[in-house]
Amino acid sequence: MGETNMYVILAKYLSFGGPNGNDKTTQYCEFLLANLYVDDPDRDQVQRWLNQFQQEQTANTRRIDMTRSLLVQPQVFSKPISPGCVRRIENERNDWIFRKPIFMDRLSDKDEFNWEVIIHGPTNTPYENGKFKIHIRFTELYPLKPPNCQMVTTIFHPNIDKSSGEICLDLLRENWKSTLTIGNILKGIFDLLQEPTAEYCMQPDKGILYLTNRDEFNRLAKEYTVTYAI
Repeated sequence: MGETNMYVILAKYLSFGGPNGNDKTTQYCEFLLANLYVDDPDRDQVQRWLNQFQQEQTANTRRIDMTRSLLVQPQVFSKPISPGCVRRIENERNDWIFRKPIFMDRLSDKDEFNWEVIIHGPTNTPYENGKFKIHIRFTELYPLKPPNCQMVTTIFHPNIDKSSGEICLDLLRENWKSTLTIGNILKGIFDLLQEPTAEYCMQPDKGILYLTNRDEFNRLAKEYTVTYAI
């Protein structure tokens, strides 16, 4: 088959818009060119090659994804991730899927090391009827070190920083132990919504208001819940 006819076939059957330098185009062109040994292959033949290529790429991607979770760590990690760390996170995730507590609405994960959890506001509090999103980011040191937890939903609370969403919870600091779980952390956050700890607050003005004028605190917290909660 002549060179001109070869490029006609490439242009006709490639849906990538011609060579543009991306890996997928390059891989497919190499695959297709390697199989252009039949004189004037028809459309069905080229389509079969395309299907074969796509199947191989899908299988390779799955294998890569399965391996990446164990061997390749995101850039935020400064040390290799141990298989034990991965297993612990997976086990906790599976446990929460099957044992979802009544105060939790749902759990989703962007990847193994970044979770988003939605929890319900406790009843008989200004957070009632609100849903609050919490971002949990594991490090390579989990469970020796606690995960980073951030309240994504804006909330009026003395123990939660309004700007960063940082949560002042003893389990995430000096009282952390490797035997504790994400379940313990989320229960601790739920309890914090139920009864703030004004003595150890990140927002001193809110802590003072909570201690000196509970009605006004509840009014503002309820207002934030109505405005910002999910």
